[in-house]
Amino acid sequence: MTKGLDSNIEMKDSGVEWLGEIPEHWEMTKLKHLTEFIEDGTHGSFTRRDKGIPLLSAKNINNGSVQLSDTESLISEKDYEKITSSSSLKKGDLLLTIVGTIGRVSIFNLDEKVAFQRSVCMIRTNKNLLTKYTFYLIQSSYFQDELLSKAKQSAQSGVYLGDIASSIAIIPLLEEQKEIADYLDQETNRIDSLIDKTEEQIENLKEYKQTLISNAVTGKIRIGPKVE
Repeated sequence: MTKGLDSNIEMKDSGVEWLGEIPEHWEMTKLKHLTEFIEDGTHGSFTRRDKGIPLLSAKNINNGSVQLSDTESLISEKDYEKITSSSSLKKGDLLLTIVGTIGRVSIFNLDEKVAFQRSVCMIRTNKNLLTKYTFYLIQSSYFQDELLSKAKQSAQSGVYLGDIASSIAIIPLLEEQKEIADYLDQETNRIDSLIDKTEEQIENLKEYKQTLISNAVTGKIRIGPKVE
């Protein structure tokens, strides 16, 4: 059981000042030791076509999913094969934005073929690291802060693959990873639902405010003494 779900667990100093304590039986290691591969998308330029396979970028990684539109850049099957010759995406791979807006992450779950540009990093975990746990691990404040601290400040900030590979991963036992992921699925869904309801209430209040102003300035609401 984790500290968050069992307050009686023994803790130890992680040895990392900004990380603090972690459960005593958890391990820490570099992410590269827990993955089959960490690769970015293509750096090449390819002719765009009216029909073909989508060539996506960081803008397609949002809210934990891969989002497609009708205006995506399309490439030929031949170019797709060239891009994916060393490794192609499969369901369950992680996608992480590493150029521009850094740190957005999703789990790839599309049935169709797609390729990615260099603004996206593809991560496939090994048997010691559950994908869903890693999905949440990457979203944690400590991991996000580490990514941002490594971002190279240039015309467009970015993180190198070596920086990602050397990032520190906190590793519970596999059964604990699943427990954490299941717990966060439940709790983040609840929070997202509350956010949706709050945003709906905000929109309703904005609409009421606009209607109130309109009614006041057009005389539909009487303000002050009644005119005889």
